[in-house]
Amino acid sequence: MPKESVIQADILDWLNRQRETWAVPYLGSMYTTAGVPDILCCHEGIFVALEVKIEGEVPRPLQMVRMAEIRGAGGWAGVVRSIEDAKEALVEARMPPTPAQYTGG
Repeated sequence: MPKESVIQADILDWLNRQRETWAVPYLGSMYTTAGVPDILCCHEGIFVALEVKIEGEVPRPLQMVRMAEIRGAGGWAGVVRSIEDAKEALVEARMPPTPAQYTGG
């Protein structure tokens, strides 16, 4: 099974080859906000935040809070485990949000 850092690098490489897409890794430190997803992206004018996890891993509670905050602000946020998941995330991000997405449900 690939390491999370390898999956993240592959997803970033793929994202930055897409049209109308800008993506960067979020590098947390003692001076930044904790729990922010691993990849921040703008795709076709939509803010997308991707938390990269390997199979079997789940987001920490604070990461879930941050993703709910992003959805509450009108962005798209979620967990991805592969480039395929990232592709699906970009499709979902372009769909009209449901009320449950704003509340993290």
